[in-house]
Amino acid sequence: MPNSIHLKNSNSQFSHISRQNFLDGCRYVYIDIGTNIEVQIRKIYEPHLYPNAPVLPLFKQIFGNYSNEVCSVGFEANPLHDNYLKEFENYCLKRNWLVKIFTSTAVSIIETNLTFYTEPGNEANNQWGASLEANGKKSSITVPSIDIVSWFKRAVLN
Repeated sequence: MPNSIHLKNSNSQFSHISRQNFLDGCRYVYIDIGTNIEVQIRKIYEPHLYPNAPVLPLFKQIFGNYSNEVCSVGFEANPLHDNYLKEFENYCLKRNWLVKIFTSTAVSIIETNLTFYTEPGNEANNQWGASLEANGKKSSITVPSIDIVSWFKRAVLN
């Protein structure tokens, strides 16, 4: 499996994945849309940190004892999580877990720029209320979106 992810240069940030697809060789692919601070992804590789997590039996049923053959992809629009998610991705890669987090990236059915609303002052809850919807008093930021259907066809099915 490759150690790094390469995207071809194009007019769009996500239009083309290089010939070396980072999901090649994966027995399983786990996709977390709105990964926040990646807790669900971490549960796949370090379930002992979450012994009472309700999702663990499901992960066991689907992935068995093959967490080393699970490739995980996360998408997170909130740029306030970027540094943490990049550190987590590196942490995983150092352990030979193939994890790719698309930071500051919203998920849509088209590639465009979207307004994302953060929750300043809600760091204790990891910005759970951050959203593409402007509910309440939130700060806004523009983030790119990925066409998830096209990405899935290229990266997972191809």
